Amino acid sequence: MAQFISSISIVFTVTISYYILILGVTPVQSYLAFEKTYDELYQEGMKAYSREGWKDTINLLEKAISEFKFYRYQLTSCRIKCNNVSRVSFTNANELTELTFFESVFFQAECLRRCKFQNLGNRPETMNQEVTEKFLGRIPYSYLQFAYFKDFQYDKAMSAAYTYLQGNPQDDIMKSNLEYYESISASKEAFVDLEQELHQAHFRKGLDYYQAQNWTGVIYEMEESLKAYWVADLECRALCEGKCDDRDFLDLYEAISNHYASTLHCKEGCESVLANFEGAEYEKYLPQHFHFLQFAYFKVENLINAAQNALTYLLFSPEDEVMKSNMRYYLHVGADDKQDIQPREDADLYYNRILMEKKMLAYARMKFWGEDGDMYDDPYEKPTVDEYMEEDDNNKEIEELIERGKELENARDKYSEDLDEEDDEDDEDDNERKEDNIKEESKENKAYEKEKKSEDNKKDIGKEEDDVVVDISDKNSEDNGHFLGERPSQSPGEEKTGERTKNIQKRAVDDNKNGGKEDAEKKVSSRKAKKLKKAAALLQGLKIVENGVSLKGENRVVADSLTTADECQMLMDLAQMNTILGDGYDDDPNPHTPFEKFEGLSVLLVAMNARARKIPHSMAQAYLDLSERARAFTESYFNLTRPLYHSYTHLACRTTEPGAPADRQDLSHPVHADNCQLDEDGNCHKVPPAFVWRDWSAIMYLGDNFEGGEFIFSNNKLQVQSQVKPKCGRIVAFSAGKENLHGVLPVLSGRRCAMALWFTHDLRYMELNRYKAQKMLSNMLEEKNRKTEL
Repeated sequence: MAQFISSISIVFTVTISYYILILGVTPVQSYLAFEKTYDELYQEGMKAYSREGWKDTINLLEKAISEFKFYRYQLTSCRIKCNNVSRVSFTNANELTELTFFESVFFQAECLRRCKFQNLGNRPETMNQEVTEKFLGRIPYSYLQFAYFKDFQYDKAMSAAYTYLQGNPQDDIMKSNLEYYESISASKEAFVDLEQELHQAHFRKGLDYYQAQNWTGVIYEMEESLKAYWVADLECRALCEGKCDDRDFLDLYEAISNHYASTLHCKEGCESVLANFEGAEYEKYLPQHFHFLQFAYFKVENLINAAQNALTYLLFSPEDEVMKSNMRYYLHVGADDKQDIQPREDADLYYNRILMEKKMLAYARMKFWGEDGDMYDDPYEKPTVDEYMEEDDNNKEIEELIERGKELENARDKYSEDLDEEDDEDDEDDNERKEDNIKEESKENKAYEKEKKSEDNKKDIGKEEDDVVVDISDKNSEDNGHFLGERPSQSPGEEKTGERTKNIQKRAVDDNKNGGKEDAEKKVSSRKAKKLKKAAALLQGLKIVENGVSLKGENRVVADSLTTADECQMLMDLAQMNTILGDGYDDDPNPHTPFEKFEGLSVLLVAMNARARKIPHSMAQAYLDLSERARAFTESYFNLTRPLYHSYTHLACRTTEPGAPADRQDLSHPVHADNCQLDEDGNCHKVPPAFVWRDWSAIMYLGDNFEGGEFIFSNNKLQVQSQVKPKCGRIVAFSAGKENLHGVLPVLSGRRCAMALWFTHDLRYMELNRYKAQKMLSNMLEEKNRKTEL
């Protein structure tokens, strides 16, 4: 063994000498090319900063940043390059596994020493760790921005301040500095992150293209982001290979194992490091690439690539029901060669590697470091196309859903026509009565408009019998109002009559009167007339109490009498019997505030309880019927030309916990939008994990036997624009985007129950469980009828 090691040493010495002669690199030359390390330059820069030598500060800190980047780039390049060195010189290598392993290690070590000697010269192997952490935290830019400012280089000061804030977004002083720099500099190019990773730059552009619905742009930028991500991941892992814990090792293999385990511990954090955006981790950053790609490929009608990226996404998020549904859709309408679809090769390689690393690291933590825990097992089998191709009941339901959706898309008016035919005689008999109602409402509306004009000039809002909607914002400014941390005094609002009801009813009647003049006109206008007539029937008896103007926003409405008192009581009884603690929030009983208990009930669970005879069939059917009534109202009121589908339906109750303070300042549900993520600056980003497919929302209230719990609309400055007081039969409907931020004030006492509904125009996100629930209830009714006949 000693002779073998001696031989290896001779080979190593000869090889080093060979490369020095061939490459013409000498230690002296490398040393002359190297002046100071980045930690030394940084410390000198800080001395210059202390004595207010701004030009010296700028020069030294710029050199320090440049040297830091150079050092890390050369170090990672050498490690990545030499990790690929592998050759075996023994003829009987299979019998000498230990020697062949260490021979490969020797060759890699020799490659690494040579590469670092050539590219880094006499730079030390380790730097000041405290200074290194400052560079990773972008601290040098904090000092640079001030030095630039003092040297009148305002554009550079802006760039340095902006770069610093991307890693330290909570620094209010730097935010103020940046606002000041912006006020004295007109250069938009100065708003640049000097440390932005290439993969993040492509990802941001991809998000911009996604919001602009430029699908080819999304595909290009996300594919480029993935290419850059794999490189950045390798570099991050390579930087881990120089670290070693300070432990006393007794054995060769123990030393090797612990050293390698410490590198695995470091590599485990690379995923979070690469996902860091503006000081916070972007949730599911890598998998989201495949989410955006599957949707973009779908939009350009490349279903094979869409399916491949969907399958890849399921590698990392195997329980994502939406993506599973997408996968089934792609396979059932895709090309003939769909059986050959596999996860992306680059992602599959990455996945296999991190899975093995997690296993090894868990083993090391238990066996070497004495930590508590369990062995890491494979969490699940890899997803394959086969499991989505099986002809099970679920796939059949998917096929039925797709066919049903196509029918709704292509022949929606036919369904309206069939339904209208049943009521034609009643409609004709009711026309005179409707016209009378319209005249009466017209008088009421004129009186209201006259009263409203005079009322706008008054300081106080007038009073009515009910506190319907409370508007506490300044009438002279649409953005003024109290902040959410305050508890405003409530002023009574005024209940308004149904102008929208009148207009829709009048259009329906006018179309019916004029439809018989000409046969040609009848053919053209019949569909529109029937749709308007159906809308008029739906809105009959409803009162539109607030609209977008009075609610200080767009696409907002509040209506009363959507449900009867008996229907409200039936759903309240259902909630009392069947709601589940923490439903919809991973069983968290207090998802928004510790002072309220949250319970919920989904549409499928209602049907299952009916089938199990835990609740009456009529109660479950009422749940579906009333939620459909809310959808139809939303579609009709806003005159939506595209079909509107249920996306998710939830009966939700909030109950004040015992001991909750009466003067609490928190919210029952924080201000948010339904299809985008609201950040601290009031910007709403329509990107996953937000429910980006949601287009419209509604809340239908079941009672008012509680204190507090008012629904609020807010602007992006978190100022309340208007409030809605819940009561039985009242519905709030609105578009689901950033234009309608909303929340719920605290429930101070009692139990507040409401049905929350989200709708979509996208058939792929239609609520499949609703379809299953209705099918289940229909089967129960058919079975009951058969037994009755027998």
